Amino acid sequence: ANSRNLHAGGVKKLESEAGVGATQNHHHHHHHHHHGHDHGHGHKTPKAHTLPSERPQSNDPSAGPNRRYRSSPYPMLSVDEALRRINEHTPEPEVIEVPVTTSLIGSVIAEDVYAAEAVPAYRASIVDGYAVIAPESGSAGQSTKGIFPVASIAHANVGGNLEPLQPGTIARITTGAPLPPNANAVVMVEDTTLDSCTPDGKEEATVEIL
Repeated sequence: ANSRNLHAGGVKKLESEAGVGATQNHHHHHHHHHHGHDHGHGHKTPKAHTLPSERPQSNDPSAGPNRRYRSSPYPMLSVDEALRRINEHTPEPEVIEVPVTTSLIGSVIAEDVYAAEAVPAYRASIVDGYAVIAPESGSAGQSTKGIFPVASIAHANVGGNLEPLQPGTIARITTGAPLPPNANAVVMVEDTTLDSCTPDGKEEATVEIL
């Protein structure tokens, strides 16, 4: 939306479209005056000693400080009401077609753009953890919880062939790495604990899925 067009009519036009008028302004000030008199907790709410009609009223930014509002001329709105008015008075966005260049910076895309092919071109893990063969929903007596041997390690590269994952085993996997064949889920590393290490102490032998 063009902000210049939105504000072309000036403050009066915006006030009229938003349903804000002099009556509402006066009511707003009167409400706060009344509240100040009734406030009784050992201190008083600050209260203006002048009437709204006695105060300089101008929204012209070129006017000097002595001609500007000393308080907001607009009533207080709830966030929901403010958003409602914004939606009501904001014109529909204009859809245009332009070439893909740096001039697009700052624009909002009007429709989804789909990749011509999958990127990456394989089933990739989005977390560090363990690739598993999760049982089908409703399978009795099967669960991904328990202690499992770590059969292989999958890193984030597409080189080499991955051995198919066998039932009852898991594969350590890094973010972005391809899932081994047969694996259909990944358990986050945060949801596991180390159960045992290999004899040389360098690798995981078994891991418990919590």
